[in-house]
Amino acid sequence: MADAGDELPEEHPQMEAGEIEGAEAAEGEWVEGTEEHTEHGEMHEDHLEEVPMEEATAEAAGEAGGEAGETEHEEHEGGTSWWTGADGEGEAAETAEAGEAAEEAHVEGHDGEAHETTGAEAMEVEPPNPDDPMAPVHIDVGWEAAAWLQEEDGRRLRKLERLSGGEAEVSEEGLLKLVPLSQLAPPGGGGTGHSWCDLCARLLIALRTGEEVELTPAILELAEVGADNEGLGTCILEVPGQVEKKAISGKDGAKLLDLCDTSDVLAVFTWAKEVQPDTEPLSVKVGDVLEGKYGDSYFEVEVIDAPEGGDVKVKWAFDGSESELPVSDLQKKAGAESPEIKAGDKVEAKYGDKWYEAEVISNDGKIKVKWGFDGSEADLEATDVQRKADAEASGEAEAEAFTEVVVADLKEGDKVQAKYGDSFHDAEVVQAAEDGKVKIKWGFDSSEAEVTGEELRAKVEPPPPPPSKLLVLGQRRPRMALEVKVLNRIEGKLPGHVASLGKTTVEAGSVGLTVMELKPGGDGTLGKFIGKQGATKLRIERICGSTLEYMGKETDTKHAFFVGTTEERQKTQALMELLQSAVDFRVKATEMPLAIKDISSVLLVPGHASAAVTGTLELAPLQDSTDTMIFALAKPNTIVPVQKKDFATDQVVECKFKGEWLGAKILEISSWTADSDDEDETDGRTLKVKFLADGTEATVLAFNVREKLTGQEATERDQELLRQGQRELFVVGSDPEKRREAQLRLAAMLEAKSPGAFSGEQMMDGERLAVTSMSIGSAKLEEDFLKRLGVASNCEILLEDQTAYFSSGSSFECARAESFLKPFLLEEADAKADANKVDEIDGINFILIEREKQKNLPARVLNDVADKFGVVAFFDDGSTLAGVEDNVRVNVICWDVEKQTAALDQLKELQDVEPPPEETWESDNKWNEEQKEEGQDEWKKDEWNQDDGKTNDWKKDEWKKDEWKKDDWKKEEDWKKQEDWKKKDDW
Repeated sequence: MADAGDELPEEHPQMEAGEIEGAEAAEGEWVEGTEEHTEHGEMHEDHLEEVPMEEATAEAAGEAGGEAGETEHEEHEGGTSWWTGADGEGEAAETAEAGEAAEEAHVEGHDGEAHETTGAEAMEVEPPNPDDPMAPVHIDVGWEAAAWLQEEDGRRLRKLERLSGGEAEVSEEGLLKLVPLSQLAPPGGGGTGHSWCDLCARLLIALRTGEEVELTPAILELAEVGADNEGLGTCILEVPGQVEKKAISGKDGAKLLDLCDTSDVLAVFTWAKEVQPDTEPLSVKVGDVLEGKYGDSYFEVEVIDAPEGGDVKVKWAFDGSESELPVSDLQKKAGAESPEIKAGDKVEAKYGDKWYEAEVISNDGKIKVKWGFDGSEADLEATDVQRKADAEASGEAEAEAFTEVVVADLKEGDKVQAKYGDSFHDAEVVQAAEDGKVKIKWGFDSSEAEVTGEELRAKVEPPPPPPSKLLVLGQRRPRMALEVKVLNRIEGKLPGHVASLGKTTVEAGSVGLTVMELKPGGDGTLGKFIGKQGATKLRIERICGSTLEYMGKETDTKHAFFVGTTEERQKTQALMELLQSAVDFRVKATEMPLAIKDISSVLLVPGHASAAVTGTLELAPLQDSTDTMIFALAKPNTIVPVQKKDFATDQVVECKFKGEWLGAKILEISSWTADSDDEDETDGRTLKVKFLADGTEATVLAFNVREKLTGQEATERDQELLRQGQRELFVVGSDPEKRREAQLRLAAMLEAKSPGAFSGEQMMDGERLAVTSMSIGSAKLEEDFLKRLGVASNCEILLEDQTAYFSSGSSFECARAESFLKPFLLEEADAKADANKVDEIDGINFILIEREKQKNLPARVLNDVADKFGVVAFFDDGSTLAGVEDNVRVNVICWDVEKQTAALDQLKELQDVEPPPEETWESDNKWNEEQKEEGQDEWKKDEWNQDDGKTNDWKKDEWKKDEWKKDDWKKEEDWKKQEDWKKKDDW
């Protein structure tokens, strides 16, 4: 006997709780998610007494069972779902009755043997009260979906709870239970607590596999009123028919799942039942020749018996067999209402995709015609023959789909239709009109021809398919963010579509949308707004907290859409406006926009160093590592009024020569002339001067001569000139510590370009700034080591042309960083640190370990400890120099004593533990090939690169945290026994 689960018709896609109890529940075991323990045997004894076995036929089981037995998701509760539609209650009752019939039919097979069920059929769930709005939702989602829901400590279950307003749990076997916490759906939802929970659960499960859900009138109505909800709500996004759903959802819904997985939103494509037009019921009488449904096709039948209100008995024409069919499976024969085509009729017959004139020779089921164009004959189906009147009407309709072309407007590549014989065929313009003719290339064989304008017509593109509808459920912000991401994908497949929607800025509520027109750079692209692999776009999102997408990449008009709070969108727009005017990192703005001042730090570059602020300053690595954006503001165009200078012979002045102000004595002053211009800063005069340094004489413009000042007056004038010539660099970022890091490194970079730019300590943006430098000769220093040393010394360190530049909050910190670096200024890369200079470091600390244990602390282990605690850990020859041959010294340097102590404690423990062998899976091609040969493709390289959020990458399974605390390991007290090891004087 066929399983009822294989025969459930589509109109009953859900199975009510208690429909089928499988053999796995026959022992009366508990099933997770149920509320009552029911004995399988007792339940079915009652059913068998009420319903005779002969009534539970296979047909009844087929009608009541279900394809749901074959689907992945199966509902296990009774009652109604508000969102299933207006007739949901009737369907639920019908399904419940069908479920009882199917259950009785499957208690035992026709041969009396017990029927074995699996999966959801074997789960015993007590049917809840159909009218209970707080009835729990039970869905068998399968073990794979259950594991997916439980990933990351049940993150997706918690999301389901937030959206549904219920409490969720799922068993390892795959039974999802969602219990509503209120009778009504949460604000913004619809229906009862039960029905809303049911909808949310099914959307989440459908999202996992890319399945579609039915768009019922109830859901559609809810989306219409809830699209603008401030909190929870639903909306419908229309995807144009020209764009495939896969472009939005990805394979098996992977792209759409990725968009939804990190926020409180669900998005699923929908389907809707086809609305059938109202037609009069088919009138059937004995002797009628109709078409009857067999499988998915219709075949000719003759009515034998047509009892009123019952099935119709028919005889199939193809084999003479008889059967009974419902009236709904009968229809009139195609063309039955048209006059019969008979021999001699002039008709049009279909050949390929075109219609041609023909004459009917005979009609005995198939129609034999003689083609008008060559006199040949053919046997055709009735559907491929039409009367000329019908053909003319069809031709008129077809002609309406075309328009005349203006030959003068045609250009190469235009798609047209050209006349060949009596028919028009697809063609492409090859050459523009000459002498009234157009050269074309035929679509059917790529041959070329010349035609006149009368032989051309432009085909009107057929209307696009109806749009797909994407149902989105969630909080307002993730709904809006998802919409702009979907619009971006649509725009990529259908350029210009978003512009045609006329989207504008939306300010309603706490979260809104800003639409900003962009002005691309000289190349006409959005390259500088996007960045390499989207780095700039993503950085703007992180700095401002907004969701940003670009529209119109392939069109002339380009826009930025960003979603967020008012403050977030103001920050985003301010950054975008700076980028629009930027040439590399230099912008036209003379002051930082107010919207981003609170997330900006300033660096003032003195006038004599401002020349270093050019496009050659490599800022991309700095911005990437600190997640910041750096801008150089333009100098304000201030007009300084010309001050007339009074000069006298023999006056001692300062004269500018090759950019330097030198002492000089005025010998002669030119006379004022009629040509002198009072508005000209040169004021029309020249001065003959004698330089005091060497006695040479020169004639100079009065503009290059100034009064000689001394003392405080000279200092104040110099400071004012520096202020007028300085440049302002702004570092924009959401993290103050990262901004400070970028500011310090930027100062070191400029000091390297223009030595003396930041000499001494100074106040910068409310914080102290000091920059120093030190020659390192030919020392070999690795970049990773310098980064660790910078962290350990709380100072930024930059190497440039055999010079180390140190930038920090004080000169003391810079000096400390210099002392940390000196022991490592070695010409050989693998040489140990200079132990004598190590002892000179203020605050150095160390431990001594047995020499044979040094192998347990290789460089990779020391570096892992260093990265974890923000220190530098290294071996040197200090113990050997002190005459201690059996031990080696491990040093730890750090400005923070607590971090230094913690690192030493960790090293004390690690000295007794042999680290796992160093393995480089990426380069072990042989291992990878062996795994492929064994069919173990699931062992991918990426599995070894996953970030588990831990600092130490050596902590594999055998390296558990507790293993560092074994009783037999040496305790801290053991180290305190030899106090002399702790004393630096011994060395």
